[in-house]
Amino acid sequence: MKKGIAILILSGLSFFTFSQTEQQINNQKTFAKLFGYVRYFYPGDEASSIDWDKFAIYGCSMVDKCRNQKELKFTLNNLFLPVVPSLKIFETKENIQFNAAEIAPADIGNRKIIAWQHLGIGLPTDIYVSNNIYRSARTNRPLSKEINSSQPASSTNKVKHDLLFEKYALFGEFIDKEIGSGLSCIMPLALYGDEKHTYPLSDLVKLNALKENIRSFPDSSLTGDNLYVRLADIIISWNVFQHFYPYFDIAKTNWADDLTIALADAYHDKSAADFLRTLQKLTAKLKDGHVRVRCASIAEEFNYYLPFNWEWVESKLVITQIFSDTIQIQRGDIITRINGIEAEEYFKTFEERISAATKGLMGFGAAVETLSGKENSDENITLTNADDSVISMKIKRTMFLTDFSKKLREAEKIKKISNNIYYINLNGTPDSIITSLIPELVKCKSIIFDLRGYPGANINFLISHLLTQNDTSKMWMRIPQIIYPDQENIVGYKTSGWEIKPQTPHLNAKIIFIVNGRAISYAESFMSFIEHYKLATIIGQPTAGTNGNINPLSMPGQYRITWTGMKVVKHDGSQHHGIGIQPTIFLRRTIKGVREGRDEFLEKAIELANQ
Repeated sequence: MKKGIAILILSGLSFFTFSQTEQQINNQKTFAKLFGYVRYFYPGDEASSIDWDKFAIYGCSMVDKCRNQKELKFTLNNLFLPVVPSLKIFETKENIQFNAAEIAPADIGNRKIIAWQHLGIGLPTDIYVSNNIYRSARTNRPLSKEINSSQPASSTNKVKHDLLFEKYALFGEFIDKEIGSGLSCIMPLALYGDEKHTYPLSDLVKLNALKENIRSFPDSSLTGDNLYVRLADIIISWNVFQHFYPYFDIAKTNWADDLTIALADAYHDKSAADFLRTLQKLTAKLKDGHVRVRCASIAEEFNYYLPFNWEWVESKLVITQIFSDTIQIQRGDIITRINGIEAEEYFKTFEERISAATKGLMGFGAAVETLSGKENSDENITLTNADDSVISMKIKRTMFLTDFSKKLREAEKIKKISNNIYYINLNGTPDSIITSLIPELVKCKSIIFDLRGYPGANINFLISHLLTQNDTSKMWMRIPQIIYPDQENIVGYKTSGWEIKPQTPHLNAKIIFIVNGRAISYAESFMSFIEHYKLATIIGQPTAGTNGNINPLSMPGQYRITWTGMKVVKHDGSQHHGIGIQPTIFLRRTIKGVREGRDEFLEKAIELANQ
């Protein structure tokens, strides 16, 4: 394909709406499945030299034109055989067998087995930094940025590596998978290779021609306004989760059907912003509180906020914080309608695009998302105030993201409730300040720690001052070791813990922790020790039920998805995801308390501290 033809394919796609046919959707689904198998599990050197992001875009544009199974099979062969010379694509009803002898070199000699190992999945551009926990590599191959599709492997970025873990696919192992449209594929999972190349060798003329076609797509056209970028991003992201997301057993979604829906939506989208919402709807099905879908090219459309915060209190949407003196709203006012839509219905359109593992996190997430938008964009709201007056008004988004976030988290950090009771807000309090308080905390009768949110510092040391025994829980963080597609037969997990030891002085005070659904990830790691070793009374509401290091996925069009790349369980091995840290005493806010400016959770903590 000439460069001019590639530009023609991608140009003008934002000027009209595509009306996809069932054939086109099925073509894309079939391409998607084969793409994932080859991208992450074919170990040949040819595959590691491909720009897979652009391959996905090019492939989507090619299969989109196929009118029947015969044309689709022909196109898939043209796309993949230059990369995978041993690939067999055939009609599912055919009796095609895998023959390892066909791909073995005539003289094996000192050649070694080349196969993929995935510790989670190595995605970021810095995946080979020594402290990154997610890694992907081929056995007996120099460790290079092979999974980073924007930078194909080259001799300049290779370094030596050992096996990521013990097990890997052996020569003769293969997959035989149905890929849709009445087609199946057979592909080896292990090859023999020497220092120069893997076997069998591909047709270099066809491989170079394919690379030229892929390179011909101009970077300036790769935006969410273009259909084939949208389709490619659905296929790229769907496959990452299909093969590596650790919580499908809890999400309980039909991921294959979700692919169909997302592809159809991508066809209908008219802009980069439309497609952002499509990606959000797809990833919401994962029920992963770490999922954030953003697009750098349109970030300004979401950088401003209404100058207040609202939350669901007693099943009502209630104003809980006000950040402007110029709006005629009071704390405790109840929002009944937004842009003429009942508040509950209005929120539902946002909730279907929010990935959350628990109801609490969903509530906080939806509240923030509904407040954001373009600078000076407005919302028409109808509210009922404390004297039951009904008021309608238009309010503009005037607060920039950083200002809004700062105001949202403004709270007293340290407070001496009485001579022998301290309150410490762990959200944003530097660890140096907490450390300096230890001598005084030792004398306290009771200490209240507030973790309704995310710690602002490394607070692990606090656990040491609460423990009376060594931490023996070493397997609550688990990174999957994957060598087979579709998460079949996961061969093991790399497990770890914090292995914390007691430290003097020991805090003998009555300890109370306040938590809610905004306590996520590191906050939950910390609280897992409090829960497991029964180090405190926990009050409030369940935490977010989402823990483990994130694994960012960057895609064409400047789209980026963060997600949880590992499995985290409670210290006794039971489920944490979707459950979180459960409070000993469950609390709810009241509208009366909001209107009176009271922190009812803290009031309960002080009551307990005084007992």
